[in-house]
Amino acid sequence: MTEASSMSGAEFAVRFLLIPATIFAIIWFLWALPSWLRRSSFRPGQAWTSEPLWVGAPAESGAINRAALESATPGDGTDDRGGASARW
Repeated sequence: MTEASSMSGAEFAVRFLLIPATIFAIIWFLWALPSWLRRSSFRPGQAWTSEPLWVGAPAESGAINRAALESATPGDGTDDRGGASARW
């Protein structure tokens, strides 16, 4: 038979609390680091400088239709509802 060895309170704290907490902290730090280093492509308050993108545009919308949509003003007979007013 082997003799049972007793573990001190400090050894227990290091083995079962400090080491897992350290491993968790290292994994969390490596997970969070890329978002800390990445710069935002758009900052609030700045003017939008990118090309507009129409997601879900009708297939027949060519350059002529796009120019007409971009130059349309509300109240000139176009559908000025805006938002997610797509039709199925």
